Amino acid sequence: MFQNVLFDRHFTIGVISLADIFIKPILWNTNGYQTPSGFKASAGFPKEFGFGHEEWNNSTQMEFDEDGVKYRAFHTEGLGKAQPSAAEAFVFLIASHDGVQELVGVAGNATSLHSNDDIGIRASLVNRLGIESFRDQAWEQTIVKNCFNGDLTKFNKKWAEDVNWIPNWTCPSEMYLWLAEPVSLDSQEITGKDRLITMYSSYAGIDATQAITILNQIPKEQRNSTWDRLWLAIEALKNGSEVRDIAEIENKDIPKTTKKALIDARRGQGGFRKELMGRWMQKCAVTGCGVREVLRASHIKAWRSCSDSQRLDSNNGLLLAAHLDALFDRGLISFSDNGSMLVANRISQKERRTLGLSISLREKLLEGERNYLAHHRKEYGFEA
Repeated sequence: MFQNVLFDRHFTIGVISLADIFIKPILWNTNGYQTPSGFKASAGFPKEFGFGHEEWNNSTQMEFDEDGVKYRAFHTEGLGKAQPSAAEAFVFLIASHDGVQELVGVAGNATSLHSNDDIGIRASLVNRLGIESFRDQAWEQTIVKNCFNGDLTKFNKKWAEDVNWIPNWTCPSEMYLWLAEPVSLDSQEITGKDRLITMYSSYAGIDATQAITILNQIPKEQRNSTWDRLWLAIEALKNGSEVRDIAEIENKDIPKTTKKALIDARRGQGGFRKELMGRWMQKCAVTGCGVREVLRASHIKAWRSCSDSQRLDSNNGLLLAAHLDALFDRGLISFSDNGSMLVANRISQKERRTLGLSISLREKLLEGERNYLAHHRKEYGFEA
């Protein structure tokens, strides 16, 4: 079966970033990435030949069905020596134009077909999807004709050399988000830098927290079920990191007492938990539940976004019953400065009643707690 060849494979894992999440620049397109739009690039393949292979990334022709499951093929330039693990990469596709950088699409659980060993698979996809028909759409562009001096034979030769390069990624259609309106990105909030990466041949590895930040910059009116799936999948990667975080602490050159305090805090134990138990009188900050076994010492500001001092700061914590801790940790609930609970739109009214949500904190918040909660609300889009 074609699916077995394409998806039941293993790649050598290269070093991209945690969980193979990265930003990849692609050519700007004004036709919704359904056909080439004649945008004049300043560098790379598009500058030399007048079009980019990614200009069909939103074409319905790039979707295919395998055993009742829909998949998408799409294109980016190469990854160099890096090779993401099979069906685990998250690709944030950005385009630079007119002095702005915009997110145009996100692919989750994506499989790379960039290696030389994938030539046959790419060729099979080209035939299956009828990608050869894209040739005429590219030649229609005046900028393409100019690049080839009007020589169709020369263009056809170049097209034949590269057509099998077009479908060099695949992912499940339900994990492929193409934005109806591109979203201008705040690079300072994402990476702390003035600009994101721009070269088509490069990529930038990011961690799960940065990926969530990008997803949260997408306006609510463009957040559909695919956005939900991407958000939850990346958030699960972000929160499944206790072992890694403890290993990082173990490798720190810090006093043993500080190291133990940090490890205890990461596990929601030790002095951090003790201070929260005292702050909230041994009971859940929301429900008043006093069953110690279900109480969790939850950090407000995400662990990986904190300094060591913030990780040990009891102002950066809430004592929550286990179900509320899980929701808070994943950004499905937060709290306003007056302590009222904020609930993500994707939790239905029925689910809110089932979970006992939409109630407030039992005590007035301290100033330090309010400061950390402001960061939590911003990170998870409650103040978009």
